[in-house]
This record gives sequence, structure tokens and C-alpha cells, in this order.
Amino acid sequence: MELNVTGQLDRVVIGATGIDAIVQQVQIVCATRVGTLPLDRAFGAQADYLDTPLPVAKAKASAAVIQGIETYVPGVDVLSVSWVADAEKARAGTLIPVVRIKINEP
Repeated sequence: MELNVTGQLDRVVIGATGIDAIVQQVQIVCATRVGTLPLDRAFGAQADYLDTPLPVAKAKASAAVIQGIETYVPGVDVLSVSWVADAEKARAGTLIPVVRIKINEP
């Protein structure tokens, strides 16, 4: 099964199961920067692309999102990463990924 997941975490559902749990896990990885989770400093996506030109930032952020998801969300393959086209957020320096994932059936 293939899904598009927006990397913006709106809310956390405690006890989510199935597809909802997988989508939430992907969103949490995308929304968490490495070094910000107290008991697992390596969790999340690397943010070494800050203060770089937008094309460079998108490329580095795409690689970081892919690596984070493939490391921390088992049973999911990342097919592509695109970006929400929002000029207002781009001017504010906010990149929101849209991740196309494939869920591997057991």
C-alpha cells in the first residue's frame, strides 16, 4: 500500500494502531529534529540544512527525512519526498515535507 504523508504533526493519538500508527510515526520522525528528544538524542531527522539556500535545504532535508524514516519506522519504504508549495511558509523559512511511503505487508 502506498500513501502520501504530510510531515506536519497536528496531534498525537495515544494507542493508534494500523495505518494510523504508521502515518503518525512518519509524522513524528519528520517533525522531530535530531538532538531534541532527551532519552534518544539520535531520533528524528537531521537539521544541518538550516540557513542554506532553499534548493540546498530541500535536498539535505529530503535525505534527512528518508534516513530518519528508514531508521525509525520499520516496515516502511520511502518512495519520494516533495514539499508543500506554500509561499507564505517558504518566506518564513518553514519547509513541510510530503513523503510518499510504501507500507510493506507482513
